[in-house]
Amino acid sequence: MQKRIGDISMERKLKNTSAQTLQNIQNSMIQLMGEMDYDKITITAISDKANISRTTFYLFYSSKKELIYDISDTFLDDYMDTFIQSMDVASQESVDRIFRQAFFNLKKKANVLKALWTIHFSDFDPYE
Repeated sequence: MQKRIGDISMERKLKNTSAQTLQNIQNSMIQLMGEMDYDKITITAISDKANISRTTFYLFYSSKKELIYDISDTFLDDYMDTFIQSMDVASQESVDRIFRQAFFNLKKKANVLKALWTIHFSDFDPYE
């Protein structure tokens, strides 16, 4: 069965909407972590902040812990991309530029770092 042009357009819209919803959920969690302790944050609070239903939250994540893993992975992937894309560059000037860009990216994502830093390791075991 072939897909019609309208079907492809709808798929594209759904993918864009899903990506926006996912980003909205992540941003809401980061904001909430700046306002309260990790263990006090509920799925309802995240959903309310993201202007979505709890059902929609569970379409993307099974728990707030999974959300934190995703936020961490996304942050680390973005950060590492700065280095990986420039690995073949050999000059010292380029290495300096790479590190400046990496630190600039860290500064840009300071809110993510601060939010992740607030999780107390006694309350959160990333290896569970």
